[in-house]
Formats: sequence, structure tokens, C-alpha cells
Amino acid sequence: MLLPFLLALGGETAISGDRSGLLVSSTLVPTGLTQLETGLSYDSLGGVWSTPTSLRYGLCDDLELRASTTGWNHLEDAGDQGFGPLTLGVKGPIDLSFADLDLSWADSAAWVAEVELPGGTLDGAPHSLSPSATAVVSWTPDGGMWQVSSLLGVAYQSDAESIHVNMAASASRPLWDTGSVFFEAGWFPRSLLEPDPLYVGGGLILLPNTDVQLDLGFDLGLGETSGEWLAGLGVAWRW
Repeated sequence: MLLPFLLALGGETAISGDRSGLLVSSTLVPTGLTQLETGLSYDSLGGVWSTPTSLRYGLCDDLELRASTTGWNHLEDAGDQGFGPLTLGVKGPIDLSFADLDLSWADSAAWVAEVELPGGTLDGAPHSLSPSATAVVSWTPDGGMWQVSSLLGVAYQSDAESIHVNMAASASRPLWDTGSVFFEAGWFPRSLLEPDPLYVGGGLILLPNTDVQLDLGFDLGLGETSGEWLAGLGVAWRW
């Protein structure tokens, strides 16, 4: 009974979720609105099922508060299960004239600063803080139908004393008024002698209304992660 009322509390512009895919959105949740994003994901490496969930709140035009977790995790190969750690952070817009750079060609740009907290009931959960920083920018080349996004991020895992770099790019295009398709690629080089995951994939995004997003994504590993695949489906709801 409350659903129609809650849906009416959303924003005028269409919702933009950080899911699905390897990138985060380059826009913020509008001021005063809350956005819940959740879903079901599977990683074939180790047979990991998880329920990634994030809560985002638009504190003001220039700041978004964020909390996220991998949720409940079930590792088929290891026979382990438990909750992943909690990550807290903030997100803000990047001025398109930042540091004398001319970013007037961009539609939007944003930065994200987060820290993964110690804890979680899953074996192997971090026992110390793990900070990260990310920048993402989106633009529409030549005013066409495709929107392109790129992401660069770095994360420090203090337990392993290692640095992970995140690089990803995507291209999305509307299929109809309430749906779009996207293609993406992501590379995650690491500072230690570990595999450097490389993925390519894509997915679909559906918008039943301006405040609800449904998504479906699939990514295939290449190179050192050849044969590994990731899949996920989920929902984002703003009110």
C-alpha cells in the first residue's frame, strides 16, 4: 500500500545507479534523497555467491554519503560463508574546470573516497582499514547516442600491504525510452605477484520509472583470469 506513495517521493531526473557493471556512476544522488542498491552476484572463481548492497544519501549538491557491503557471501569451493566487511565513504562532483583542466566536453565527473572497515564474519575479512580513491567521468562523443565513461581508482589493502589499481571504461546506449544496453572492460593490476584480472562484458538496464532501476550484467575474464566469469542482477530504488 505504501509503495506508490514512496515512489512519488523520488527525484525528477532518472535514477543513476552504481550498479551494474565495473564502474560507478559519475553523478550523485539528488539532495535529500536516499538510494538503496542491492542484488545477487556470482563469481565463478571459487564459486562465490554474494548480495552486494549499498545505501547512498544526497547530503547536498556537492556531497553524497555512502555505505556498502558485499552482503552475505557463500564460497562454494571453500565451504565458507558469512558477511563481508562494511565500507563507508563520500562522493562529490569534479568541477569541469578543475586544476585548470578543460573538461567542458564531459557530461559529468565525480570522485569517490571510501574506507573498508575491519571486520565481517567471512574468513579472510580485513583486520585493518583499507582506504580507496576513485575518479570517474562520462561524456557523449559528438552528441551521439552513445555515452562513454572511464574510471581510475586506487585501493590500499593494509593487511596484505598491497596496492590495487582499478581501470575501467564503458559505453552505453538507450534501446528504448525505458531501457539501455552497456558494454564494458576493466583491468585491475596489483603491486604484488598476483593475477591482474582483466574483464570484458556488458548488460542491460531497465527503468520502470524515474526512481527504480533493474539491471543484469555479465563479464568474462581474459588473460590470467581466462575462463572466469562474473554475473549479477539487481535493483536500485530511490526515494
